[in-house]
Amino acid sequence: MISTPRPMMRLRDIIPQLNIRVACALLIAMATQLGWTSLALADGGQLQISRSAGPWIVSLFTSPSPPTVGPVDISVLVQTAETQGAVADATIQLIACESVSGRKIERQATSEAATNKLFQAAILDIPRPGHWTITAIVRHEDKTAEINCELWVSSPPPPWSDMVIWIGWPLAPIGLYVVSQVRAARSKATSKILIKG
Repeated sequence: MISTPRPMMRLRDIIPQLNIRVACALLIAMATQLGWTSLALADGGQLQISRSAGPWIVSLFTSPSPPTVGPVDISVLVQTAETQGAVADATIQLIACESVSGRKIERQATSEAATNKLFQAAILDIPRPGHWTITAIVRHEDKTAEINCELWVSSPPPPWSDMVIWIGWPLAPIGLYVVSQVRAARSKATSKILIKG
């Protein structure tokens, strides 16, 4: 009877180590996910449309994704159709038009507003949810082209939703620690019963 508690004690010693490994894996996964999110936004956001327009290939990106009421970062990449090299000195006018009311918002896209300097970007403050048409008018030298993109703009998320990840992430390691302590206490109680028995 005295020899049976030894496997239980070994298991009890292993469980906290496993929980620490699981907690570390969760923290690494969360840090990686946050890193991927920032990398995804570094190139201008989510691709909404990319197509030939005149002598160019014009690509339009938005951030946040999906677009919500409030500031929407619209980035445009203009490339030559032949070489696919970036046309950094093109003039780009962005127009957002609400489908229902016809209300228009116009902004000039600039490379200064873009994170990636191959892009040109502008922030459009979208006032209402619904269907919006984004038009990018590209001018370079004596050539002009335009593309249109239909977007559904959602209602903004509640203000507290941005804080959930920062408030909630410590709960995972705390929960794992509590589980390991409960298991250790049960294991200790079981080994005492076996020793007495």
